Amino acid sequence: MYFCSVLGGAGMEYGLAIYIGAKGWKNINDIMSDQTTDDFFYQLDSLCVYYVNRDELEKSDYELIKEQELSFRGEHNWIQFRSYKPGFVPWHPDVEDTKTLILVLQQMIQLVEQCKNGWQLPFFEDSSLCVTRHIDSHGEWIESVFQIKDPLDEDVQIYPALSDFEIVQIKKKKHSNLQLEFELFYLPQAVEDPTYNRPFFPVFCVAIDRNTGMVCYQQILPPQINAAIAQGEFVDALKQLSARPQTLFVTPKINHYLEPLAQKLNITLKSSEPLVEIQQFKNYMRYQ
Repeated sequence: MYFCSVLGGAGMEYGLAIYIGAKGWKNINDIMSDQTTDDFFYQLDSLCVYYVNRDELEKSDYELIKEQELSFRGEHNWIQFRSYKPGFVPWHPDVEDTKTLILVLQQMIQLVEQCKNGWQLPFFEDSSLCVTRHIDSHGEWIESVFQIKDPLDEDVQIYPALSDFEIVQIKKKKHSNLQLEFELFYLPQAVEDPTYNRPFFPVFCVAIDRNTGMVCYQQILPPQINAAIAQGEFVDALKQLSARPQTLFVTPKINHYLEPLAQKLNITLKSSEPLVEIQQFKNYMRYQ
């Protein structure tokens, strides 16, 4: 499922942004409600068609235009395509991205024609409702209302293959007054690795003592943040600590990822944003 947002206005980019899936719908709502976070850019999963000036094109953009024997003139008339994947540097669309771009652009052209003929996009007070275009049983494109499920409403299972022995060992650690802030976030310095087909932003996992500001655990990871990775790092951090923390302060997203595991290990989670110590640590890491 794809969601589109038209870009345009004074001092803004011009074009079309295509967001993918339920997370993409959340991206659009975060933008519209001005609730984007520092990590928003690194978590985008979208395709964009930009209309830019000639001097904004990269060499590869210009070569693509010439290969297609196209010609453009004037401000905001030169076309540029970009693919955004969570954890990766914006890149040129691959074959699958291109198929998606073609499909969505074809449908957007048809939708614009319908609007010219009087069709209007309905307004919903419920932000989880949207109008979608899809193929019906007769092979025709139609519009219908669809309700999007918030990704944070999805159930999360316990991912690490913890043995009963490991669970007992963690539970046997004495409780302490330790209050930890725990987070996974993207580092702003892109790196290259032959494993991936484009540069990426590494993920940094850190646990910080909320009272002293001391880093108790840190790890650099590949460019992905999900429940399995968050839980695995959480377990590794607990194994390194001499005692179980009294409270673990996390963002709402990490809270969602860790909740089933924390319950099993009898560790209290508190959802809080921003995390003061983590934010200071992020600022230090990003501006060094």
